[in-house]
Amino acid sequence: MLRFRLRGERMKTVKEIRAKTGLSQAAFAKRFGIPKRTIENWEGGVNRTPKWVIAMLQYIADTDYQYPSEEDTH
Repeated sequence: MLRFRLRGERMKTVKEIRAKTGLSQAAFAKRFGIPKRTIENWEGGVNRTPKWVIAMLQYIADTDYQYPSEEDTH
């Protein structure tokens, strides 16, 4: 089983991770291949985000990744 440990940091929410990227819900969903409705449901508390998804998104957001601008995602 693959486990992610984020060096003592607390698990962030999808909304916090997305905010760090500066992307809209639609652009974030497109960038990561996640349906926009799923992002909306996770951020709105309708569905619980799997911990492994949060860990992977947080890892990507915490790396030195250059996020495309909103214009680049259309």
